[in-house]
Amino acid sequence: RLVDLESYLNESTQTIKRPWLGAVVEDAPLVSCLWDELKNDDRIDLLDNIQIKSIRAPPPSAVGNIEPPPPVQLSYTRSNEDTGDCTVSTNLLVAADGANSLVRRTVGNFPMMTRSYGRKAVTCTVEVESSMTQTAFQRFLPHGPIALLPIWNSSNDDDASMKKGQNKPIYANVVWSTTHSEADYLLSLSPSEFTSVLNHHLWQGKNVNPSLLQNSNQDIPLF
Repeated sequence: RLVDLESYLNESTQTIKRPWLGAVVEDAPLVSCLWDELKNDDRIDLLDNIQIKSIRAPPPSAVGNIEPPPPVQLSYTRSNEDTGDCTVSTNLLVAADGANSLVRRTVGNFPMMTRSYGRKAVTCTVEVESSMTQTAFQRFLPHGPIALLPIWNSSNDDDASMKKGQNKPIYANVVWSTTHSEADYLLSLSPSEFTSVLNHHLWQGKNVNPSLLQNSNQDIPLF
């Protein structure tokens, strides 16, 4: 369900029962609100517009063998100021700067675990014929699910404009997870062909999964 993010954050400290499981929020306002929360927290010191010059971490031989462990030293310069290098020390450095992490490359090669699910997501925005009443829908297919996510606009919550005959477009986001080959096929379709295939999969009848038991009539012991 779609919600007003600012109101949601203002109410986050209160015990309120909300009639939804989650919310669809655009990235830009979400990041903006998170930055505002960080700036208003006196326990957090934010450093922006900086360039990391070096990271000095304890050698692998010292990890787990020295108590307390040696701190990590990080040297940086401010992009907009000519104040020379600054250094901070910390007992914990989190490399959360993306897949091509500068921290990971600088400190050393950490072991990584990756797993490919053999799936690819096709995303787009479509126009729907009627209001989705701020509700997200999913269709589970053999190759993966289709998610139909409503977009916040005036038609979603302004019933008065609809009664006056002001039929404004209603949009939704599509996230279609499937195999690489089927995703490539979907991307090769024209908009009208893709819409036809999407509607077919959203409206097709119920598929019954085969029985997990060889004989569905046999008695199953209960423990």
